[in-house]
Amino acid sequence: MRKTRFPNPITATHAGAVRVPQDGYTFTADAAQWWWSNTAQGPYSDDAAGKGAICYLDGGARHDLGTWPNTDPSYFAGNCDAG
Repeated sequence: MRKTRFPNPITATHAGAVRVPQDGYTFTADAAQWWWSNTAQGPYSDDAAGKGAICYLDGGARHDLGTWPNTDPSYFAGNCDAG
């Protein structure tokens, strides 16, 4: 697995990039910043408003774990981007 190179295309769903480091056991090489809203409606048609949802920052942009943004994220600000 560690020698395998995965294509990691940029997709509309912002799927995580896959990489298995030589000295590690993780599989996902990046992550998105998010926060929880108790009042937001989720992205699915059966999600009711007020049940709560995960809200993504920057449209769910993925960041490599080795180069995580060092700016102050805008958690809890603006509309909830639930995907």
